[in-house]
Amino acid sequence: MISITLVNIEPRIYPPLGLVYIASYLRKCLDNVKISIVEANRNVTKKIIKTRPDVVGFTSTTSEYNDIIQYSKELKQYDSDLKVIVGGSHITSLPNTLSEDMDIGVIGEGEQTILEVLEGEKPHEDIMGICFHKDNNIIINLRRPFIVSLDTIPNPTRDLLNMKRYLKPSNLFFTKQLYRGTTMLTSRGCLYKCRYCQASKMWGKLRLHTPEYIVNEMMDICEKYKNIEAINIVDDIFAFNKNRLAAIVKLMKETGFLNKGVKFNINSRSDLLNNEIFKLLKQMGVKQVGIGFESCSDNVLNYLKRDTVTVQQNKDVLKLAQKYNIAIGGQFMFGSPNETINDMQQTRMFIKENLHKLSHAHVSITTPLPDTELWDYAINKGIIPNNIDWSQFRIGFNPIDDKSLPFYLNDKVPKEEFLKFMDVIYREVSEVNPTGRINISLETLKKVIKDPYRALRYLRWILTK
Repeated sequence: MISITLVNIEPRIYPPLGLVYIASYLRKCLDNVKISIVEANRNVTKKIIKTRPDVVGFTSTTSEYNDIIQYSKELKQYDSDLKVIVGGSHITSLPNTLSEDMDIGVIGEGEQTILEVLEGEKPHEDIMGICFHKDNNIIINLRRPFIVSLDTIPNPTRDLLNMKRYLKPSNLFFTKQLYRGTTMLTSRGCLYKCRYCQASKMWGKLRLHTPEYIVNEMMDICEKYKNIEAINIVDDIFAFNKNRLAAIVKLMKETGFLNKGVKFNINSRSDLLNNEIFKLLKQMGVKQVGIGFESCSDNVLNYLKRDTVTVQQNKDVLKLAQKYNIAIGGQFMFGSPNETINDMQQTRMFIKENLHKLSHAHVSITTPLPDTELWDYAINKGIIPNNIDWSQFRIGFNPIDDKSLPFYLNDKVPKEEFLKFMDVIYREVSEVNPTGRINISLETLKKVIKDPYRALRYLRWILTK
């Protein structure tokens, strides 16, 4: 019997689907494995040790990587024979950063790779998709081909998680309504290669679960966890194909799932959405669509998304969504290379003029994530130092609380002027964002009165305003 503990060091409102997919695949393929999942942002090492593992598996973004290095050191000090594995977007993008306290880095998709590591039948040199230490060097093996049929991976093993925590009513859709629900994935990869995104490098070309798999998972969620109100489908582009969407909706009708009244949030792109798609989304029970508008200057948008979408298409989709009474949540980024103050003002005005049409507006600073074209741009410009502090990558995704902006990519607008501009933007979007307002809908008020968990969470939210 081999014991593996998978670790989620930043538990939030969404369950760590990547870890539970790994767990479900290992359960399917191995009889002699004990799997534990530790979810903690405090006392992480102690909680891992309590599970008495032979192998510890971390997943890490770039902003978390310093923390993972520290936990690996602590684990090795406790037991030098403990095998530490790290996967996720950071090590996939930069396998040469594998810490000396980590034994193996998993590059790309992890299910089959971790299975081979645990089976122990092959030397490290013969396992595709890993990096490891040998003779004071980091050896980087060939990448493993992506799994072609995603349906060969069983439904994620949510039973290994503390689902009570994730099912508590929350801002699952980033709106003022609080829902009891969870998340799911119906695909991996993407059709596009935007300059700022790691997804295509991490997950490859778009691969899909079948409609049968998807609806079966929806039914499974509702059977195991009662009174589910909402599901957030976290694919980057769920609504991209009319025929696939129609097949999913047809199965939802045939199985009786639509009668459960579950609400959905999905993500897509404005160039993929039309009347036919919106009709199907309405039938499915979609209440909100997240769209990465990014910029409302065609010059900047063409650069970031390689001429695949226009500002006019972004404007048109807001009108379509209103027609079907489906909310739109928008993501915007500022500080891209060659973005002028006029470009930024165009995006600002788009947000201001459409605040009443948006359920929320998420604003971030353009950040050069590893293994993207923006990363290459930052390297060539000398913006990325040799001795880098990985935790600084948190800055691009939060309201400005650190005025250093270590990875500022824009050479058209001085940093001081940019910071003042962003302070204004953050104040303006707080008018629409659920984290910046304390009004409550009648629908949510009724739920709060009936549900003490919901009432406590909403009270805590209000007290932070």
